[in-house]
Amino acid sequence: MQKAIGVLTSGGDAPGMNAAVRAVTRAAINKGYRVIGIQRGYNGLLHGECVELSCRDVSDIIQRGGTILYTARCLEFKEEEYILKAAEKCKSLNMEGLVVIGGDGSFRGAADLSRLGNIRCIGLPGTIDNDIQCTEYTIGYDTAMNTAMEMIDKLRDTSQSHDRCSVVEVMGRNAGWIALNVAIASGAIACITPEMPYDINAIAEKIRKAHEAQKEHFIVVVAEGVDNPARAGRHFSAEQTCRDGQEHASSRLQEESAADQRGISQPDVIFQRHREEHAQGEANQRQADEQLAFTGAVRERREQEHPGNGPDVRQNGEHADLSHAAVRQLFEDGRQPQGVTVNPGLIEEVQRD
Repeated sequence: MQKAIGVLTSGGDAPGMNAAVRAVTRAAINKGYRVIGIQRGYNGLLHGECVELSCRDVSDIIQRGGTILYTARCLEFKEEEYILKAAEKCKSLNMEGLVVIGGDGSFRGAADLSRLGNIRCIGLPGTIDNDIQCTEYTIGYDTAMNTAMEMIDKLRDTSQSHDRCSVVEVMGRNAGWIALNVAIASGAIACITPEMPYDINAIAEKIRKAHEAQKEHFIVVVAEGVDNPARAGRHFSAEQTCRDGQEHASSRLQEESAADQRGISQPDVIFQRHREEHAQGEANQRQADEQLAFTGAVRERREQEHPGNGPDVRQNGEHADLSHAAVRQLFEDGRQPQGVTVNPGLIEEVQRD
């Protein structure tokens, strides 16, 4: 049977994915390989949604957005059972390897498939966030920047007409690349990204001074990752940020040096590091979600027991103040969520009850 390679697009779609699928398909066919297009990412691989691609199938797609192979997220691919199932599917199709076009989550899946299933994988960085190491520009990043610039240019006309300060949120997940470069290109008065600490009062003062100098309209660019609940309440000084960065870099150098001595390749070290960082991020997200769910439940209970008396929980930054009824419910349920401030006097009162 003629040897084959597979190609799939996974995660969020990005401009340029179709061009990448076309290039992979035509290059492989010219080398004498069959090309198996896997629809809907790893989910399609698990369920056998595979079609053979020809040069004609990928003609006239280079200019189209999205992906002709469709894309989807696959939570099952975090489990070894399903990774091994996907590897068996690749082997049944006589695949020599798999080309994965996607972001960091897609690359983690490719690393697992290679490590556990012994399937050779190549990753093409396809994400507008530009948050993949070892590449300067990911597929889709440049288009995302230009699209954001076009929108800001249109918004600027309205801001100027109404003497407004417009705050523009751009995509990028937890990376501020789009926000930073768009802010520079558009001449924004301020840019807020997840990577750097910021002082909202300093930004307001800068706008005030510019207004005193007869500037009547302003653009502030904010990266979406600034509002990530996992980062809520984290405020660092510039000195602390610099110190943490130096310690982080030193730790990574020691880790890579130790890996070299054990004969472990640097890509394996990077993949393992990404997996650990992703797991920690997911754990932080779950903790934030649980806290929000808890405070909402307490508020609903309070309103049911005492209509019109206000909620048990009054949000104040990352903390919540609990009243007598809420503290009593905590003791009854045996729960003590993190990030909750309880008045010590209320605890004594509830214990006496």
